[in-house]
Amino acid sequence: MRRIFQIVVLIVITVNNSNSKDLSFGFQTGIGTYSMSGLKNLNYALPELLAFDTKLVSNFPEYWYYRPSFGMKFKGFGIGLVYLYQSTGSRVSAADYSGEYRFDMKVKSYSPGICVDVNLLHLYNFQFAAYSVLGLLSSKLKITEYLNAMEMELVNDTYDFKAHNNYFEPGFNFVYRYKFIGVGISGGYLIQFGKQEFYRGKYQKVRLYEFDGREAIKPEWNGFRFGISVYCNLSIKAK
Repeated sequence: MRRIFQIVVLIVITVNNSNSKDLSFGFQTGIGTYSMSGLKNLNYALPELLAFDTKLVSNFPEYWYYRPSFGMKFKGFGIGLVYLYQSTGSRVSAADYSGEYRFDMKVKSYSPGICVDVNLLHLYNFQFAAYSVLGLLSSKLKITEYLNAMEMELVNDTYDFKAHNNYFEPGFNFVYRYKFIGVGISGGYLIQFGKQEFYRGKYQKVRLYEFDGREAIKPEWNGFRFGISVYCNLSIKAK
């Protein structure tokens, strides 16, 4: 949080020292793809540990993300703050006349960051730009296991994990602007970096491991991001 505060101060100073700028408020939503190979391995290995057949219903598919933003637009480039929320999940299940089994994993992240974009082409009201985002990845994972047999609840457990890493996302924006409103489409690729695995509670030594206990599992948000954005731009000129 201290780094984000320093970035905010830097942006405010930049605004005050600039003769002309556009304040930009935006909101983007779109579809992201998520690697999550370690968590997927749990789902692949789970059936071998159970005495009954199961079905892999969902395994961390593509899902929506949401990203509000605030920034300043100058001649040829822009700089600002973004906040990325993304989520995905999985389910392994089995059900028949004798009972029901579910193994659910839901993972989400809250990710503040700083975004810089550079204009590559500006023609009439159309703008094509390259962007990059550098930010924090605060991930939360909830694992729920449930087993009911012959109308008796045998298992109903929930485990919460979290992890903190970083990310870098380069990409491109194509925006159409009319007066103070802008609409755009974007495509990028999120690259996660950092080595922290999922851990429970306040104790980072209590990690989430694969079933064989050999390797700890970390969130893997790596993947493509395709989004649609809406912007509101307010022009400000210094006296």
